[in-house]
Amino acid sequence: MVVVPAGPFLMGCVPSATIDCPSDTIPARAVHLPTFLIDRTEVTVAAYTRCVEAKVCERVRPRGGDSPDLPITGVTWHDADRYCRWMGRRLPTEAEWEKAARGSDGRSYPWGEADPTCALAHHLRDGSYSGCGAELVVAVGTHPAGASPCGALDLAGNAQEWTADWYHPFYYSHGRTNEPPAPSLNQGNFGRAVRGSPQLHELEIYHRGSQKSRLSISNITGFRCARSVQVP
Repeated sequence: MVVVPAGPFLMGCVPSATIDCPSDTIPARAVHLPTFLIDRTEVTVAAYTRCVEAKVCERVRPRGGDSPDLPITGVTWHDADRYCRWMGRRLPTEAEWEKAARGSDGRSYPWGEADPTCALAHHLRDGSYSGCGAELVVAVGTHPAGASPCGALDLAGNAQEWTADWYHPFYYSHGRTNEPPAPSLNQGNFGRAVRGSPQLHELEIYHRGSQKSRLSISNITGFRCARSVQVP
């Protein structure tokens, strides 16, 4: 795991001349979080298989492939939650996931402001296989140049990722800004919030750290875990 230091960060999308922010990512606001830990990479097929063999996790058919070093995909939110609990961890909140992806300097992408490239993040192009290769996902940690400020990898591209929070389309307009809790109810039957880039898009907006979704695109969805830090 890597450490994400305590302090404020910019949560949400900042519109510009070229970026029209999705309505569920505005208004951008300063959010304060305590120190926490988050997995450096997405949970792999090999790691999830150990949980299955321990008879804790449900066996799934990975949608992105079953090589040991690929991110586990095709998991439900409950699969992901069960694994993290087994590890003595938990799923990250949306705020934690976004801070891990963006750091405290308000950057648009984990690596900064440069447009996404195949050296920085794995993605397909417009639903075809003409983007960064034919694979739906690649081995975790394949793109070290795309690391976020805390050293976490694949927070843009590769698998989408489950978070702990219920999705809410207007939560940023009224949610708390100090250690914001998740929306308390599944309002509108939207399900849990998903973070990270849909692989079937090359558009820059989908790789921004502020991007969120209530849908699992092609079910190429995995996860990573987080853990709170006890401060003496």
